[in-house]
Amino acid sequence: MPDREPWDPCPAGELSGLQESLQARSRRLRSRRRFLLGGSVAVTLAGLGTYLLSSGSQANAAPISCIRAKQLIPSYIDGTLKDRQNLLSLKAHLAHCPVCRVYYEKLL
Repeated sequence: MPDREPWDPCPAGELSGLQESLQARSRRLRSRRRFLLGGSVAVTLAGLGTYLLSSGSQANAAPISCIRAKQLIPSYIDGTLKDRQNLLSLKAHLAHCPVCRVYYEKLL
């Protein structure tokens, strides 16, 4: 077995400098993690809030086809659409269908 060279002692202050640089790196990593976690929580809450606001009164609305929506739009415009389910369904459909929304705006 070849002779191994003995270790040389570290120069004064080298270990404490290494410790300080590792602690600084650890602090930066913790700060980045907190930033990313805070950002992801903010995005999640914003998405949840948007979903809750957009689904508010239309939560019980059954989906309807464009054909059915175009049948209901005239009575909606003249105020004779009284059935709550049809009213909610039509409002939900108009909120998400650009084709029916244009049709509705032309009839106004």
